[in-house]
Amino acid sequence: MEEKIFAIEMSQKWNNNLIEIISSIDQILKEPEKEVKLPNGLMMLESRLNNIRVDLINSQNEAKEAMQKKNDLIMYMAHDLKTPLTMIKAYSEMIRDLSGDNKVKREEHLKVIIDETDRLTRLVNDMMDLSKIESGIMTINKEIFNFTELASSLI
Repeated sequence: MEEKIFAIEMSQKWNNNLIEIISSIDQILKEPEKEVKLPNGLMMLESRLNNIRVDLINSQNEAKEAMQKKNDLIMYMAHDLKTPLTMIKAYSEMIRDLSGDNKVKREEHLKVIIDETDRLTRLVNDMMDLSKIESGIMTINKEIFNFTELASSLI
């Protein structure tokens, strides 16, 4: 009889501990900033759950940063794409509105349209390359170069 009572008490203790553990896991999911506290007999598990909680917070922060970087990149790329499109539209309208046989102006406007179309193509290709790099399809090859020459050519 005494063994049955002991078994029931142990079962209730394990049941209570299990409820505490499940409650702590729920707490981690709902309030990851709040530290987990478990009864004294479960200190190792408490420590492990708190490590998991910190890892979850770090993962959430990294995901937020990545999303913000992605959104910033999309915003910058959209702005960079909009500029050549605006130029192409404006110069196309100027060609349409040219009266008579002003071949010189027409050629100047067509050159701007071609240049801006090339620029737009480069931007789209850059976006595709970035996407390939992010997905691991393409890798970046590093090489040594003369920075002085690069700076001189830019100046």
